[in-house]
Amino acid sequence: MEDEVDRLVAAWRRERPDLDVEPLEVLSRVSRLARHLDRARRLAFSEHQLEP
Repeated sequence: MEDEVDRLVAAWRRERPDLDVEPLEVLSRVSRLARHLDRARRLAFSEHQLEP
């Protein structure tokens, strides 16, 4: 199953096969996960009238 990060990395590999894009792949996934967790945290906090 391909996702946005896979497509981004594939595009970079096509355009710049000389570059090591593995860090981009890892950091992009970490960034997406961080955004997802932040949204979940904000929702949980707001449901209980808590401030971060």
